[in-house]
Amino acid sequence: MHISNLKVRNFRAIENLELSFNKGLNVLIGENNSGKTAIIDLLRLIFDKVNYPHEIYWKESDFRVGSTDEIKPIEFEIKFKINNKNEKYWFNDLHIVEIDENNNMQDFLEIQGKITLINSNNSKKIKREFWGGKDFENKIPWEVWNSLNFTYLSPLRDVNRDLRPTDNNLLSKLFLNIADLKDDDYKEKMASIIKENFDNDEWIELLNEGKDKIITHLKEMNFIDDFQDIDINFSTFEYGDIVKKLILQLPINLDDETNKINYFNLYQNGLGYNNLIYASTIFGDIIQRKEILKQDYNLLLIEEPEAHLHPQLESTFFRYLQKLDMNNEFQIIVSSHSPTITAKTKLDNVIVMKNINNTIYATSIKDTCLKNEDKIFLKKFLDVTKSQLFFSNGVILVEGITEALLLPIFAKMLGEEYDLEKNGIEVIVTGISFQRYSGLFNSDDPNKRLNFKCAVLTDDDGDKKGLSDSRLNNLNKLSKNNFKAFIGRNTFEWELFKNNLNSDIIPKIFDKVHPRIRNNLKSNGTKFTPEILVKKLKKTKSEFAYELSEFLEKNYKTTDFIIPEYIKEAIIFVVDNHDE
Repeated sequence: MHISNLKVRNFRAIENLELSFNKGLNVLIGENNSGKTAIIDLLRLIFDKVNYPHEIYWKESDFRVGSTDEIKPIEFEIKFKINNKNEKYWFNDLHIVEIDENNNMQDFLEIQGKITLINSNNSKKIKREFWGGKDFENKIPWEVWNSLNFTYLSPLRDVNRDLRPTDNNLLSKLFLNIADLKDDDYKEKMASIIKENFDNDEWIELLNEGKDKIITHLKEMNFIDDFQDIDINFSTFEYGDIVKKLILQLPINLDDETNKINYFNLYQNGLGYNNLIYASTIFGDIIQRKEILKQDYNLLLIEEPEAHLHPQLESTFFRYLQKLDMNNEFQIIVSSHSPTITAKTKLDNVIVMKNINNTIYATSIKDTCLKNEDKIFLKKFLDVTKSQLFFSNGVILVEGITEALLLPIFAKMLGEEYDLEKNGIEVIVTGISFQRYSGLFNSDDPNKRLNFKCAVLTDDDGDKKGLSDSRLNNLNKLSKNNFKAFIGRNTFEWELFKNNLNSDIIPKIFDKVHPRIRNNLKSNGTKFTPEILVKKLKKTKSEFAYELSEFLEKNYKTTDFIIPEYIKEAIIFVVDNHDE
């Protein structure tokens, strides 16, 4: 089974939010303070019920502060989609049946909860209530909680602490679980063997087995030519005590004179690689623990995997997460604000989170109006740069580099309140494939569209008769809600010239790019027209746009340059970012 739906009310910055999840990989992306960590922590707080010691606690600061002094209870509802018919009998206390939009019966398992802050005798207490299905009296059995397993990988981890030889050592957990998969007397047998000789073949074989479980994942997340090996060494004589003293080390070279291997300790290694070692140990343990405990549900929560990893390592790490998703029966929820990870993610796995005027929104890309062919197209072209649109407060799609160079200065000329960078607006070059993006923004259901605006800036290529009629008609049909096309006559450069006939700015900038053309025209008695400008700039558009942007950047407060009206409207539409 897997979490298919989560509803939450009054938790931290979240007033009322609903998210839908995939069976395997889910990536929560968004700007800072958009609620990603809140969702990860909420799931930790719910599923941490069976862990001891607890990793996280409900706190007063978890309750949302509203416009009044009243502190409302935190409420949540988790629906699990049943993948195996036997699951609904095992979890009978959670079982519900609902009718979907196609009038079909659907089986779900459901956990609900209510967390209340109570003032009692001048002290504050937190009351937790959990129940299964729709019946408040239906308390959830311990066996059910124990079957809902989760593992959490935090950002900025203290790997030295988490892998240090202690009672709660992550490495020792791995080896204790290896023993649980073997014979009942395995631990006693190994303790007896080790008392006699640490060079015993069975002990060495055990160490290598544990090492292999880590190395398997570490290799997948690293480069072919940049792999750094690890080793595991004894750092008392019951099996449990022995594995608590195991330490991870990094072999660096072999001393030719003594034939002895020299080692780095973890604290001497870089943070990025140490985090890969930590994640590999987690992956090695979670997969074998799934075999031991036979949990019906396994959840892997990963927060900001990009911490300490450069973009190329982010890519290999995330590619391996997708491989784990395909090969193993557990659900993965990742939070990230990395465009690199976003670019590597299938669009159906992406959930965009947004904070607009202190209201948290979440949009699952799989629920938008994007067609399958649009998703295939966008997956090819949403590189790291274009993926930044998901983190923006608005986006302007343009045909080419000319518009991309000039739009930021045009916005500043409209006034400081329209500064694109200050407003978090992305300008993205898409060619003429604008309609591919429309399904992200134009659904009539506010829950199925991105909660910021997308303006398309294009022209009708009036000098090319009939070539663009169909494209423009489609754009106009798709223009609704948060998606709108703004169309100029002829080309972008033609519009700039026609709007500035009484100014010599365009001719002077043209002369910088083509110093002799206007003089030749003048000597032949030919007038310099917008049509000539467009023709001569076919191969030098970007140079012209750069020179014009440089001039306007220096003079925009005093210049009489006129911005075409359709460009003004596009900028104002996007910056005025209220979901319509």
